[in-house]
Amino acid sequence: MDLPREDRINVKVLETHDKWFGVTYAEDKEYVQNAFKQLIENGVYPEKLWK
Repeated sequence: MDLPREDRINVKVLETHDKWFGVTYAEDKEYVQNAFKQLIENGVYPEKLWK
């Protein structure tokens, strides 16, 4: 079933210049953790993102 092509659902795509991270494999975990640490150090995210 292809809902957007059948006009049964609307999808809005937002543009961003931010980098996205995905954790598909266990090997991805360390890379993503380090990337988030860097974002926190750069002030992009607070140290306590979830309280």
